[in-house]
Amino acid sequence: MQTVTINIAGRGTPLADGTTSYRGHMWYSLTDISGSAKSYGFAPDEQHHGSPFAPGKVYTSDNTNYQSREYSKTIEITQAQYEVMRNFGDRPQDFGFSTSYSVLNNSCIDFTWKALEKAGLNTSGFQGHIWPTRNIDDVKNIVNTRFGVDPQLAIALGLIDARILRDASDMSIDDIITDLQKSFNQAQTVTSPIILYLRR
Repeated sequence: MQTVTINIAGRGTPLADGTTSYRGHMWYSLTDISGSAKSYGFAPDEQHHGSPFAPGKVYTSDNTNYQSREYSKTIEITQAQYEVMRNFGDRPQDFGFSTSYSVLNNSCIDFTWKALEKAGLNTSGFQGHIWPTRNIDDVKNIVNTRFGVDPQLAIALGLIDARILRDASDMSIDDIITDLQKSFNQAQTVTSPIILYLRR
């Protein structure tokens, strides 16, 4: 299964060249079905390291450059999501992302959240907090809705009626997810606990 790992390094993280990171960093890495990994991070180009406003560059060496992580989260993704995030990392300008670095609104943080948005993992369009480590709680809350929900967990949480298992026996996973999402959207105004029913 393909995965994406969102990585967050804090201020003072040791780097491969013996220096340390001034503000920290946020980047993502993709692992394909063969286990081969490639990372993507955005920062000022080599001539402007440390500059708050500068020409930017996508780096593919962050996995080895940053010697530790404050936080990492790995998420299983579909082949389509993998390809979108790989293409975004290779050519972000094709997706409308500026390659001019700005610490305020076009940094490594914006880059990572934009990649997640393009893959459907950041559906709100959230652009992140200005310091990398301030994004940890938001990354913890990422859920890949492109995969199915665990019916037993949903029942335990009171989100769906147990009859889903019986009524959905001849439905595909995609049909179940689509029907669940439609039912949830229609039931949002109902007083909790929400009981959702599948309709054929």
